[in-house]
Amino acid sequence: MRVIEPLMAEYRTSKAKGHSDSLGTGGAKTPAHRYQYRGLQNRAQGTRPEPPYSWRGIRNALVEGSVCIHKDPIFNRIQGEEDCLYLNVYTPKVLATARDVLATDTEVLATETEVLATDTEVLATDTDVLATDTKVLATDTEVLAIDTEVLATNTEVLATDTEVLAIDTEVLATDTDVLATDIEVLAIDTEVLATDTREVMATDTEVLATDTEVVATDTEVLATDTEVLATDTEVLATHTQVLATDTEVLATDTELLATDTEVLATDTEVLTTDTEVLAIDTEVLATDTEVLATDTEVLTTDTEVLATDTEVLATDTEVLDTDTEVLATDTEVLAIDTEVLATDTEVVATYTEVLATDTEVLATDTEVLATDTEVLAIDT
Repeated sequence: MRVIEPLMAEYRTSKAKGHSDSLGTGGAKTPAHRYQYRGLQNRAQGTRPEPPYSWRGIRNALVEGSVCIHKDPIFNRIQGEEDCLYLNVYTPKVLATARDVLATDTEVLATETEVLATDTEVLATDTDVLATDTKVLATDTEVLAIDTEVLATNTEVLATDTEVLAIDTEVLATDTDVLATDIEVLAIDTEVLATDTREVMATDTEVLATDTEVVATDTEVLATDTEVLATDTEVLATHTQVLATDTEVLATDTELLATDTEVLATDTEVLTTDTEVLAIDTEVLATDTEVLATDTEVLTTDTEVLATDTEVLATDTEVLDTDTEVLATDTEVLAIDTEVLATDTEVVATYTEVLATDTEVLATDTEVLATDTEVLAIDT
C-alpha cells in the first residue's frame, strides 16, 4: 500500500479518457477524474460507469490497447495507462477468411457474368424472334390486303354475273313472249289454213312449215337460253360460295392479324423486360466488381497488417530474448546477493558473538568498577 499510494497521488488528478478505440471491444467509459483510484469510495458516492462509446462503419481493430498502470519489478519503472477498460480479441484466421470471401465474391462475380451473358443471348434471341414475328406480321398484312383485293374483285364479278343473269332472265322472258306470240300466230295460221282454199292451204302449209321451223328454232333458242340461264345460275352459286369462302378466309386472316398483333405486343413487352433485366444485371455486375475491388483492397490491407504483425512479432521476440537475458542477469545478481547475504549473516553472527563477549567484558568491568568504588569508599 505504501508503494501504490504515490501512484494514486500522481494519477488522481489526471483527466478521464474513456475506453480506447483499439483492438477488441471497449469497456465502460471512465467516470469523472475525482473518483478514479478510490476503490469502494467510488461506490459510496453512488457513481456508475458511463456507457461505452459507439462507432459507425467498420471498427479499426489493428492496434492493441494499453495495460493498466503498474510498476515493472524488473526494470523498476511505471508502465501502462489509466485508459485500460477493454478486451483484446485475437482471430488468427482473419486473412484466410478474407481470402475465402474474396474467392467466393470472385466466383459469384463469374457466375453473374455468365448469367449476364446468357441474358444477353436470350435478349438477342428474343430480338431475332421479334424481327421474325414482325416479318410474319408484315407478310400476313400483305396476304390480307391481297385477299381483300381478291374479295373485292370476286364481289365485282358476282355483281357482273348477277347483272348478266338479270339480262339473260329478261332475254328468256322476251324469248318466251316471242314464243307465245309465234304460237298464237301459228294458231291463227292454222285457222286461216282451215278456212282458205287448197291453194291458200298449200301456201299456208308452206307458211305453217316455215312458222313451224321458226317455232322449232325459237324453241331451240329458248332451250339454249334456258341452259345458259342454268349455267349462269350455277356460276352465280359458285361465285356466291367463293365469296362466302373468301369472307371466311378474310375473317380468319383478320383473326390471325389480331393474334399476330397481340404476339408482337407480347414479344415487345418481353423484349422490354429482358432489356430491363439486362440493365439490372449490368448494374449488379458493376456492384459486384466494386465489391470485388473493395475485397481486394481489404485483402491487400490484411496482407500489410499481417506483415506488420510479423514484424511486431519479431520485435516482441527480440524483446523477449532481451528480457530473458535481463532475467538471467538478475538471477545471477540475485545469486550473488544471496551469497553476500550469507556472508553478511556470518559476519553478523561473528559480530553477535563479539558483542556477547564485549557484553561479558563490560559486565566484568562493571563488577570491577563496583569493587574499585567500594575500595575507594573504604580508603576514603
